[in-house]
This record gives sequence, structure tokens and C-alpha cells, in this order.
Amino acid sequence: MANSRLTMQARELYRAEENVIAGLRQRYSDPSQAAEIVETSYDLQSGSYTRLYDEDAEYRNTSLALMQRVARILSTHDIKSACEAGTGEATKLAQLGQITGPRVALSGFDISLGRMLLARKFLSRLNVEAECFCADMNDIPLPDNSVEAIMTFGAVEPNRGKEAKILGELSRVASKLLVLVEPDYDRGTPAQRARMDQHNYVQHLPQHLEKLPGKLLLSEPLDLFRTETHLYQLLVFEKSPARAAGGFELVSPVNRRPLQKMGDYFYCRDESLLYPAPFGIPVMKEDCAVICSNADQV
Repeated sequence: MANSRLTMQARELYRAEENVIAGLRQRYSDPSQAAEIVETSYDLQSGSYTRLYDEDAEYRNTSLALMQRVARILSTHDIKSACEAGTGEATKLAQLGQITGPRVALSGFDISLGRMLLARKFLSRLNVEAECFCADMNDIPLPDNSVEAIMTFGAVEPNRGKEAKILGELSRVASKLLVLVEPDYDRGTPAQRARMDQHNYVQHLPQHLEKLPGKLLLSEPLDLFRTETHLYQLLVFEKSPARAAGGFELVSPVNRRPLQKMGDYFYCRDESLLYPAPFGIPVMKEDCAVICSNADQV
């Protein structure tokens, strides 16, 4: 559940145009609050990427060029289903859907409910169909090998120290492929590395991927998003052995047990927990669940 004091302090930082994540990390050093800090920051910024898409043609065209390349990668590997982890407002997912059309079944999730509400709206605006839900990358509420490809575009970014955990979870859900666009610490200049250090960005992602079952097919810096202080890389990782995807199905983020839809909730009988779906968006996070042992008797 949201911490009201943390949320109010985050709003103060946001109104002062300060970096919300950095400001909250100075005040809350408990590692258990890291996800809430990121969620709060992202939720306060809801709408910023949609505005950027609408108002900045250069950003829109650069993003489109990247999605065209991602679409070619998916096509090369005959991908029929793909999920974007940390989709934000789904501006990139929507562009990808316009390119791939119905031949790729799309889904996306984000830790922020506010962002997911805007994501659903943006996808509808661009006439792209995709399953939308709210979740944490550390505990994805999907079964093993449930979608053929998992994609991230800067979503792993602010999670230094959690690289192995997050990449392992992404690999668990993907049956064939990971396509990641994330900070390139290893090839960064001193200025670029200094900024990544300042914001606690991830490091050494290729080395972490090489420890997983499979093969790192591509690791290259992206000129599309290169600046004096920013450097991103494109990573393509193929799982071994590749498996047939089991299909999209939400499960408990805790134990991956089946869920039963009950009105505006998803019920896990094994946990006696109800996961809410406000505004029709499933919020599949353990700290948002409500205990109700007899929900299936109503």
C-alpha cells in the first residue's frame, strides 16, 4: 500500500522540479521501499511521455525508428506474442503494434496504475490491441514461458543491484527471446557513467545475461539515443531451449497459482487474496491484495 508521507514528499519534490527518485532515496534508505519510490515517481510523471510524443516530432520519429528495428527482430525470430515490461504510457508499444499488426499479440505492464490508465487510452487512440495490467518486474504475474518475447525500453534502468533478479524474472516469462534497450554502462564515457552512477542505473547487463540459459545474440550501443550524458544499448538474448508459449494468463505474483475473476477482483484461492482491478486494470501486486478467505463463497 502507498505510504502517504512518502507520497506527499514526492509531490513536493515534483512541484519543485527536482528528481523525485533521487530525492526520495535520500530520505528513505530502506531497500524494501525501493519499488514504492520508483512507483510513486513514475505515477506523478504520468502523462509526460504522451505529451512528449504529441509535441516533439524528433522524439516520435526516433522512437518509431527503434520500434521498426524491434519489429524486424521479432519477425526474424517468428515471434507471435510479446510483452513490454515497464511499458509506461505504452507510446512505444503502440508504435510497435501499428507496425506488426495483429500477427503479434501484444501485452504490457507497469508498476504505476496511473501510467497504465494512460497506456490503455493511448493504445486505443492508435487502434492497437494489447492486454494491460499493473505489476512489478520483480514478480511478474504470468506463468513460465507464457509469451514468446519480453521487451524493455529503459524499464530496468533504475535498478542497480537487482540486475540478476530482474533479468532472471524476464527470462522466466519469455519462451524464446528478450529484447532490451537499457543503459550501456560498460561502453559509457566518464560523463555518461557518472550520470548512471548518480541515478543508480543498472550495470553490466550483457554479463548478467550470459549467465542465463541461452545465447546473447546482440549487444551494441544505440546511436539513436546517444548524448553527452546518455548511452543506451540494444540487447537480444535467445533462450535455450526455446519453448512454445503457453499463452497470456494472469496468475498470482506470489506463487503463480491460478486466479478466478470475481467482479472487480481476481481471487487466488490458495492465498485467500483478492487482487483489485480498478477501472478495469488488474493490479497484480502483493502489497495491493486484500485478504478474504471466503470470497469464493459469495
